[in-house]
Amino acid sequence: MINDIVQERRLKIICHKVKAHSGDKYNEIADSLAKIPGFIEGITNNIFEGTTISLNYNNITDRSFIPIWKFTPIETPVKDAIKEINRLKLMLNFKYQERFKYIMTNTKCREIDWDLTFKTKHPSKITSDITNKEDSNKRSFALKLLCEELPTLSKRYIHKPNLYSSSSCILCEKLVEEDNMHVFTCKRKGQIDPIKNLTNKFKEILIEKIKKEEPAPAIPTVLLL
Repeated sequence: MINDIVQERRLKIICHKVKAHSGDKYNEIADSLAKIPGFIEGITNNIFEGTTISLNYNNITDRSFIPIWKFTPIETPVKDAIKEINRLKLMLNFKYQERFKYIMTNTKCREIDWDLTFKTKHPSKITSDITNKEDSNKRSFALKLLCEELPTLSKRYIHKPNLYSSSSCILCEKLVEEDNMHVFTCKRKGQIDPIKNLTNKFKEILIEKIKKEEPAPAIPTVLLL
């Protein structure tokens, strides 16, 4: 409300530091030890710069116990802390699998938004009481694609070399291995690049989603006084 008044009337605010407890012995000691911002009367105090403020939990007498995780007191609700610890454990176990070593050994790992990645693989809650076949199929396909477990010829040839003579794509004129990426890039003896079609479809879906999320134009209201 104050900010609205300042903007509406274009007021210029000048802040002044007021010593509310001047003369109080202990308050003046606290003021002298406090880190005062430099823009206030040009006063600076960097005595605590680079230090971390911590609590002495031995002085807390109104709690029967204080939960500790690896010598670190838990200051959040225990239920939320356990859920977060398990979430991080599962994510780390998933990321550090043998199949993802090529990602974890370079800078690409730091550039990946892992939270967003898992949300795209699990768009709905896995604990839902209702079983949705379409949702299950999408989740299964997304995870197989991420883990490179789609039933491509490269995988089939490894598992059953007596049945498949080669891991090359049968629709390509050149000998190209059919892996996870080739499934989407294969031209199938044609000249049309399927990636372009997928890109155009993705753009159309994205534009449609953005239009749905756009807020409706504000309707002007007339007040009768």
